[in-house]
Amino acid sequence: MDELFSGVDWDKTDLVTFENTWKTDLEKIVEKNSRALEEMKEKEKTLLRYTKDAKEELAALETTLKKYTDELHETDLEIKKILDISRTLDTQSRNMHLLLAEVQTIIDALALDKEIPGYLQTGDFFDTDAVRKLTDYTDTLNTKIKQSFPMEIKNTAIYKERTVFFSKTRELFAERLGIHLAEYLRAKKPFAGWMEPDQSTFSELLRWSRLFEFLKENFPKKHLGVIAEYGEKLSVLYKNDFACVTQYLLAKGLEQPAESTTAAMLLFKNEPERIETPTARFGDALDLLLLNIAACMAAEREIVATLLYGIDLSSIDSRASRKINGTLETIFAPLQPILAAFLAESSRKSGITTAEALIITDCRSSEARSSSVLFFVRILRALGDTAQDLFNAFIAAQTATIKPPTAKKRTEGLIDYVVRFHTLVSNTETIVKKTLEKLEKKNRKNKCKTEPKINAVKPIAEGYMLLADAIRASFDDLEKNASSEKEKENTKIVLMQNTHFLGTLQTDMLASFVAEMHETFARYMSLYLRSSMKTIYGSLYTFFVELTQRMEIALAEDEDPAEMAFFPKFSKPVAEKEIGAVTKKTIEKSTVAVSARIEKHFKTTNEVLEIVLQKTQEKAVETLQMFAKCIDVVYKNTLATQFQFSDDDIRRCFNAQK
Repeated sequence: MDELFSGVDWDKTDLVTFENTWKTDLEKIVEKNSRALEEMKEKEKTLLRYTKDAKEELAALETTLKKYTDELHETDLEIKKILDISRTLDTQSRNMHLLLAEVQTIIDALALDKEIPGYLQTGDFFDTDAVRKLTDYTDTLNTKIKQSFPMEIKNTAIYKERTVFFSKTRELFAERLGIHLAEYLRAKKPFAGWMEPDQSTFSELLRWSRLFEFLKENFPKKHLGVIAEYGEKLSVLYKNDFACVTQYLLAKGLEQPAESTTAAMLLFKNEPERIETPTARFGDALDLLLLNIAACMAAEREIVATLLYGIDLSSIDSRASRKINGTLETIFAPLQPILAAFLAESSRKSGITTAEALIITDCRSSEARSSSVLFFVRILRALGDTAQDLFNAFIAAQTATIKPPTAKKRTEGLIDYVVRFHTLVSNTETIVKKTLEKLEKKNRKNKCKTEPKINAVKPIAEGYMLLADAIRASFDDLEKNASSEKEKENTKIVLMQNTHFLGTLQTDMLASFVAEMHETFARYMSLYLRSSMKTIYGSLYTFFVELTQRMEIALAEDEDPAEMAFFPKFSKPVAEKEIGAVTKKTIEKSTVAVSARIEKHFKTTNEVLEIVLQKTQEKAVETLQMFAKCIDVVYKNTLATQFQFSDDDIRRCFNAQK
């Protein structure tokens, strides 16, 4: 090497330059390598990021694949269900064909073409087994159809098809029956010669009316065309000949009351109010008949009451009433002294007629109540001045018959007592109102300016106040004699029901008593709600009730309610513990318990049940809002523990129980 460079003339300057050049080149190489290293690191980071994204996409792809696999499995199950339904439909289709054959057998068994003419020739169609046989056949058919077509496929075409088929079966019977009936009517003409009716004719009229009504109710109108003209003839017979029937029964009533009463009872048993055409005239005429019977039959008053108990005379058409009004006055005039004597004799024995007492006090339905009121008002109108004496006799009899409950059967007796009292007041109020309206109309007709009055209202009101005092005393006695907690609770429930019931009375005669019943009901309701709140919120309710009372005292004495938080009993830790102990789950459970208890207590009184349930829900929400107010005033909303439920949660819990 030395020999190689031995001939070189080394210049110091050149050496320095070379060294510098070498250093510069070396620095460039180092810098280039450093940049290359940085680029490699960036590429490594990018590669790692791409790897992570790829893993996430792979996981998402696996999730989607699993979802598609599950959906495919569900689709497979649905396909199996569809196949099962298809097999079921095939079975139903086979059943349908079998059923068609069976139905045809049933129709053939009816032998309509042979049996119906025979029934009609006897003139006693509804006294035979024809309709009963039809009912049995159709019931059997309907049962078989329901068994063959379960409810789960009721919306399918087959179910609809069987319904149409069943209707057509009934229509077929109607059509055949109509044809035979039309032929019978044309041949026999059963309604001729009725100008002198008797009781058997009257019964035949009723039977034919029921036959036409039966057909109208059970079969389509389009299949009744063949007998429609006879239905019209029947209506004409009612209009033209029913007055003759009524006059006959009235005459018979004077001679033979028992026979006339039997005919009238026959009318009621056959539900004449369902016959559309003659309702108005029928009602007025029958009303006369019953008044006639009442005047002539002291020994059968209970029958009169039974008859009136079952019909609503308030449905009588006003036009028909006006038309028959002249006949009313003409027939009723000679009966007036008889009826007055009849009532006077009864009043001497029992204070009022047995019939009137039964009608007015024991009515269970609005229909019976309205009919008895109209009947009673008509008697008052007919008697004129005797009405005052009749009112006095009525209140005297009722005051004597309604007795406070005995101690032995205190609760049951009280309920019966309250119901009878409520019925008595309501009916008398209606009677007074109706009578005043009648008198007012009469005054307007006679252009009389005198205001109509019934002087018996004051003594009636006084008598009712005595009964109200007895009810008050019974309530107090019931509370006083309740010893155990269970008896006290039952007493509270009974009194809530009865005070609410009495609070529904619509009468000016007992306005103060009704208002008192409203207040008493509200008081019992408040006690009941307090007990329910303890069940729903537990010790949390007691804590905040006591805190609220102390807070109100502090505010009244101009003290800072926030100081309550420094008392050990109402400290923040205690409050947080009480709040944390009541969760949404405990609220749901306690709400179910309270709702069940309310339904058990008031299951016999739907109106009170609904009121108590609604008030309990409102009180529960109001109580929670009271808790929140206490927290805001006393703790300034600084508690670490918050309520785990809201107003909406409480409402939802109660609504779930409805």
